[in-house]
Amino acid sequence: MIKVITPQFRKYKVKQSLLFIQLTFYTALSISSTAKINAVKMLKETSRDSTAAISTGEWTVMGPIFGPAPDYALYFYKVLQVNSNNDRYASIIEISIQGDANYFNRQGTYRIRVDKFEGTTSGRFDGLEIQCISGNPTAATFYIYNNALWIRSNYNWGSIYYRTVADFTGVSPLVGAPFGQTLTTPSGYAVMANQYGIKCDFDNNLYYSLPYQDVTGNVYVNGNIGVGTTTPQSKLAVNGTVTAKQVTVTQNGWPDYVFDSSYAIPPLDSLKAFVNHNHHLPDIPSSGEIESKGLDLGDMQKKQMQKIEELTLYIIRLNQKVQLQDKTIEGLTKELNLLKQK
Repeated sequence: MIKVITPQFRKYKVKQSLLFIQLTFYTALSISSTAKINAVKMLKETSRDSTAAISTGEWTVMGPIFGPAPDYALYFYKVLQVNSNNDRYASIIEISIQGDANYFNRQGTYRIRVDKFEGTTSGRFDGLEIQCISGNPTAATFYIYNNALWIRSNYNWGSIYYRTVADFTGVSPLVGAPFGQTLTTPSGYAVMANQYGIKCDFDNNLYYSLPYQDVTGNVYVNGNIGVGTTTPQSKLAVNGTVTAKQVTVTQNGWPDYVFDSSYAIPPLDSLKAFVNHNHHLPDIPSSGEIESKGLDLGDMQKKQMQKIEELTLYIIRLNQKVQLQDKTIEGLTKELNLLKQK
């Protein structure tokens, strides 16, 4: 463990020295044995190992991020666990990774919500939620079990801190110092989270990714976004008008193949028969399909381009035919004029 020297630590050492003086004074005066016992108890309470967790305001040091030299490997800490099936948890806990201060992106603060009903027999939580509320969402990795939670910083140096925001039932699932500190990677966990937030439904073994914002302000969403709708069926569902200066739709298989010499466009007679029977072009959805399924802009643009290129080929062939007819007419006209001169 690494000793943390803070103003609170210095005050604690002074207090310890004063208690030693008080104990000596009580002994010299031969005061009652009860007073001596109380004095010794106070001394023991303040004589903890100087490497123990030290309170810094509301925050408490969980422990250092890294282990001893020469490897300085990253520590894993067990933060939460089900202590008893009879416990009922409704707790909000915050954990802060304070990595190397030389870099702006090696810190992250996370809020954890954990719930469990009392009297269970499964030995697991009912729900767990983790979200980054400040800093870099990738500053830590969480190893999530249905009955425990481990954490590791993804960056070296510094310390990990924690605080309890609320224990609504008065019972906490916090493990407590030294939080199972180890250099051994946890195994057998249900899911790992180190970027997106996560919401865990242990009752149904379901896990949902939650949005996060990176250190440059970009927002990432793994699910669907609904604007004006509570039932989005796609990555972005807007129940209303969308206004934009530019929309880019990426597509594969753009129909340049129409101009390949091996491409066969349908004869105009067969095209006419298809249109007369179906009332729409081949490979183009009907009005009924558009009304029921909607319009795929990218796919429709690709199909429309295919038809435009086919029309171009029809025009080119028609122009060739017209030019040939013009030459034929020109030749016939010359012959007719010659006949008239005779």
